[in-house]
Amino acid sequence: MKNRMIAWVSGVVLVVVTLMVIIVKLEPPRDGIIRAQAMKAMALALTDKEECEKRAKERGTSHFSAKEKDNWFVKYMDYLYDEGYLDPELTPASLASAQGYLTYAEAAYMAGQVSGKLKLQAGSTRNNRGQAFPEEDWWQLYGSILKETDPEGKVEEMEAVLYGTPSNLDQAESWTAYTTVGNFGFQGLALDAFLDCEIRFLARSGEMITSSLVSRNVVYENVWLAESDGRHFKAYLGTAYREFPVSAKLGGEDGMAGNLADLHMEDGKLVKITMKRDRLSGKVLSVTEDAIEIEGYGEIPLAPNFHVYKVYGDFKVLNASDILVGYNLQEFVAADGKLCAALLEREFDAKTIRVLLMDTGFKSVFHASADLVLGSGADLEYENAKGKMVGERLEAGTQLTVGPDSPYLEYGRMIITPDEPEAITIRSIERSQGTPVYSGSLEIKGTPEGLVLVNDLFLEDYLTKVVPSEMPPSYEKEAL
Repeated sequence: MKNRMIAWVSGVVLVVVTLMVIIVKLEPPRDGIIRAQAMKAMALALTDKEECEKRAKERGTSHFSAKEKDNWFVKYMDYLYDEGYLDPELTPASLASAQGYLTYAEAAYMAGQVSGKLKLQAGSTRNNRGQAFPEEDWWQLYGSILKETDPEGKVEEMEAVLYGTPSNLDQAESWTAYTTVGNFGFQGLALDAFLDCEIRFLARSGEMITSSLVSRNVVYENVWLAESDGRHFKAYLGTAYREFPVSAKLGGEDGMAGNLADLHMEDGKLVKITMKRDRLSGKVLSVTEDAIEIEGYGEIPLAPNFHVYKVYGDFKVLNASDILVGYNLQEFVAADGKLCAALLEREFDAKTIRVLLMDTGFKSVFHASADLVLGSGADLEYENAKGKMVGERLEAGTQLTVGPDSPYLEYGRMIITPDEPEAITIRSIERSQGTPVYSGSLEIKGTPEGLVLVNDLFLEDYLTKVVPSEMPPSYEKEAL
């Protein structure tokens, strides 16, 4: 009985071992990674593309032959040869070598130049050293390499929608990927299968290292729609434009040009267009990272994909910093209580200017309080609880002290507009010429740091009056 049990257990073990051997033999080998791509990644873990190009120019020679030295990967591999991360005997400098698979021995050699621990992680043995190193294992090893070589995080992981490469954009530069977070080089990578998809990628100083698919269903938000020829319409997805077919199913071309829209894509096809036609305009009072304050509307938050488009003359994509405070030069497109885009529609022609007044001694833009005397009658306006401007009349000679807890500032800013020029004296500020007197209007707004004072006046008055009073006598003679 005992011998029968031993024989049965032994038989089971033999069957299991046999099955394991069969599974291992039948399992297809995992895909390797091309040496050129791995070497580019390794070089960018250590430095950036510009440094590799600079080294190549300074060196004047290459480990590769004259016939092969112009290939895109040469600068990266030459850098690794120079720094000792590649062994010419183990990895010959040739086109055939660069286009072959990275081996376990080569992965271990590069990792070993960083640390002995990483060399062990590569898992090179006497039996597998000549075999292709699996791509999945390479990127796991690469993550460990980055922890040692890039503690400052110069290699960044990003997510974005890829909307263009030279294959679908006539205006695209070679080896340039156009994404919703900017343009990137992608030498050695195959990206066309990811067009109109959300991707996750590693990049350093504007050069992609690797990429992977996140989603094939994406939305291009706040896109500017330009002219149509009846069959296609032009859409600016960033710094470049794409042409999409006009479809009656999607609403046709009527009213599309000159508007903002969201484009919904599924598996690379345009399936829905959401038009955004609500617009508002007014003088811009302030611009921050999260909101824009517009006269008559108050502070309005920005949508996550807020854009600034110059739509007159040559179309351009600008930044929020290009919005001129104090002027009504742009319209804003709004949806769901947020600003989706600013449209700059005409040239800047300054007749007035807004000047941020600093405190005594020019130490800060924030004031503890503002002590004012009016030299003429004036209109005082301030925001109420509904965000609307209401007002009252002030007589000449009125003395007004405004502090952070002033009722005029409870819901926003206050504006004093005198009847006469040079009618606002600010006694809480001292200048080299004495107590300053200002033309134009004065706006006061409360912030957590203190009061902010803005003088809004004609440009000519600013040049002749405010500039001299605001410039310390310590400035250079030529400026004074």
